Amino acid sequence: MPKNPFTDVWQFLTGTTGDYLHQGNWRYLILALFWILLLASIAIAFRNWQEDSEQRTGRHFWKSGWSGS
Repeated sequence: MPKNPFTDVWQFLTGTTGDYLHQGNWRYLILALFWILLLASIAIAFRNWQEDSEQRTGRHFWKSGWSGS
């Protein structure tokens, strides 16, 4: 049976996958850890984008993101 990737992501982020459910109440601790890591990484990326003006150019994005260097 094919799975829907959007549903899979939603279940992962809400802690309702089979792997989470087997952990019992510990799933909330692991779920909180994933959310903290996700939000912290977004905050760090945003802060770096604000402070480093070279991060805001399309040329920098294209060069670092697609050239492999």
